[in-house]
Amino acid sequence: MALKYGDFSGRGPIREGTQRCGRPVRIAGRAHPTKGALVNKGELIDQVATELKTSKSEAARAVEAVVACISKGVKKEDKVAIAGFGTFLKKRRAARSGVNPFTKQPIKIAASRTCGFKPAASFKGSL
Repeated sequence: MALKYGDFSGRGPIREGTQRCGRPVRIAGRAHPTKGALVNKGELIDQVATELKTSKSEAARAVEAVVACISKGVKKEDKVAIAGFGTFLKKRRAARSGVNPFTKQPIKIAASRTCGFKPAASFKGSL
């Protein structure tokens, strides 16, 4: 039995014919086709190659270089600002208490760091 998107209670795309415990298995990580597209790294590389009229391998090197520079900059300087696009920031989350959803017991969540993005006003205005 081949299953298609929308089968199995409308909970997302399903691998055709794959079942676990008699139930179809959903494929994770893709956006709903009518609610907007998700652009992954491969699709971004394809778009850069098309825009620059260059090979995919050169476009991949360019995308990798940009991602690496942003990552290094955020790690080293705490923020990377790209004029007209936005700012990547290193954020710190304070330690806090939470609740284990399975046992309902209170737990302590350690302090952590994450990366955030603040879009530039001109970028937000163009949306």
